[in-house]
Amino acid sequence: MSHDTLVSVQRGNDRAAIVRDTDARLWLAHGHRSAPHAISALNGLQPSQIGGQGWTAVGGALPARACTVQARGSDGTWHDAAVAAGAWVVFVDSDDTHRAPPVRFLDQGGALVSRADAGDLATARRIGSAEAHSFTRLGSSVGGECPVCGRRDWRGASSPAGLGEHVFCGVCGYSDDGVFGSWQATAEQPTDDA
Repeated sequence: MSHDTLVSVQRGNDRAAIVRDTDARLWLAHGHRSAPHAISALNGLQPSQIGGQGWTAVGGALPARACTVQARGSDGTWHDAAVAAGAWVVFVDSDDTHRAPPVRFLDQGGALVSRADAGDLATARRIGSAEAHSFTRLGSSVGGECPVCGRRDWRGASSPAGLGEHVFCGVCGYSDDGVFGSWQATAEQPTDDA
C-alpha cells in the first residue's frame, strides 16, 4: 500500500506513524527501522493503538485548535506525542493492549480541547450516576471519574453501527471506545376481549 507519512516516532527498533493512503484515509502504522506498514485505520478523532510486550503506540487525527497531545502510560505519567500535519503519535509503557490509554488534547494556552463529536454532543443523552456506576462494575474506564479531565459528565450517543450507545465524556470527549447496550424488560399486559 502506497502512503505518505504525516508524523512518526521511534522507540528502539520500533517505529510508529500516522500515514495517509492514496484514498486519503489515515492509518496508524508500524515498522522495524523501516518504512511503517499501515495496520489500524483511524475513525474520526478516536485514537487507534498497536502494541507489543510492555508498550503501546497510540495515535490519531488532531482535533481543531489542539496543538499538544499527551497519552498516559500505565504508571500514570503523561507522555508528549509527536504532532505534525494534523496528526499525532506517541509510545507509552502499557500492558493493556486491549484498551487505548487516556489521551488529552491541549490548545496553545494549555487549555483542554474536547475531541467529542459536535453531532454526538448535540444528540447525546446524559448518563445517570446509577447507570454510570454499572459501567465501572463491568470494568470499563468510563462511568467513574474521567481519566483525562476528572469530571463525571458521561453521555451516550447511538453507536455508528446502531447497536447500543457510544459512551463518552461530555467535557473532554474521552471514550474507551466501548459500546454499551441497555435493555428494559417490559411485560405485556393481558387483554380481556370478553
